[in-house]
Amino acid sequence: MISFRNINMRKGKKQILNSVDGDFVGSLGIYGENGAGKSTLLRLLAMIDSPTSGEIIYHDPKVSRKHLDYIGYLPQNFHGFQDYTVEDNLTFISLSKGLKDRKQRKSIISELLEELNLSSYRKVKLKHLSGGTIKRVGLSQALVSKPKVLILDEPTAGVDLTEQLRIRLFLNGLKEKGVKLIICSHNLEDLAVLTDNILTLKDGNIVSIHKTQDVINTKLKLTEIYTDLEGINNFIKEGKIFSFTKIDEGYSVRILSTESSVSSSSKEISNTEKLQFTLGSDRRP
Repeated sequence: MISFRNINMRKGKKQILNSVDGDFVGSLGIYGENGAGKSTLLRLLAMIDSPTSGEIIYHDPKVSRKHLDYIGYLPQNFHGFQDYTVEDNLTFISLSKGLKDRKQRKSIISELLEELNLSSYRKVKLKHLSGGTIKRVGLSQALVSKPKVLILDEPTAGVDLTEQLRIRLFLNGLKEKGVKLIICSHNLEDLAVLTDNILTLKDGNIVSIHKTQDVINTKLKLTEIYTDLEGINNFIKEGKIFSFTKIDEGYSVRILSTESSVSSSSKEISNTEKLQFTLGSDRRP
């Protein structure tokens, strides 16, 4: 569980966060427009900054300022060391996290490069990589210490729709393995897939706190589509797909979006069968 105890944050004369308070079990999504205070709150959660007043409690003795290796953090605008290779960047971060055993360090880096499809970029300098690939390098550096808590600031922002899908699927796999995700995003669909609670901020104030399932029930629609490979590619281009499974001669595709956008896409794909189902259930109605 994570607890916010009357968090206030001021920078100069500007009040960034106002009396943020609450208790959250499971993964947490922080939603809001630009300037709402989302990134500031994430930096407090990552223990990079300290609040002007108030306290953040993780309720886990292994997650503290004395054990920062248990927290992984991806800033929104991760650039890394542009003149160094992907492997060099991950080595620097590993050493800063206390991974001094060379064999263990190389093993962890190789594992992450494989999981995030970065092995072919091991010896490539970051300045030669695309934005989506750099985002995956950023995810890798946040995971080198195998953190219990992974804090992500706009993890799918600034990358193409196919890359968004790849990142979303990867993070969902981490969540299933027990990593607590704390994600700041203006993309409600990302939060609906990856978090258990959604806190909405506006001008540094809490506007609402909801269970993610309640948000899905009121604002989003989960749909299952049976289609062919061309249909999958159409959904990937539109950024609506977050999982798919090969079945018989076609594919079962799961989509999370607003009702209007799902309906529009469904009409564009011929010979498909659309079925509604409950999030977290594979059973058809």
